[in-house]
Amino acid sequence: MSHREARGLVERVVKDRLAVDLSSQEYDRLADAVLRLRAAARKLRTADDSPSGMAIRARERDAMQRALTEIQTISGLQASDLGEAFEGDGRRP
Repeated sequence: MSHREARGLVERVVKDRLAVDLSSQEYDRLADAVLRLRAAARKLRTADDSPSGMAIRARERDAMQRALTEIQTISGLQASDLGEAFEGDGRRP
């Protein structure tokens, strides 16, 4: 997913599903956080059970938590609401 695609996704979700309008800078920050979240999740899925894999898991869990915190701060959503808001790809049929 490119930054442009992530930006489109978060803008659609925030405007259409949450009925909130943010600044351009906030949409860019949300897109960056979503991309970091996706990258960390990808790395977590491929980490093995070796000592280095365990270190990767710890680092990427921390990265995910930081991205989620930033998304919450910008959007005002609680962590429990994020999955529902961003489920699917955010596109309308």
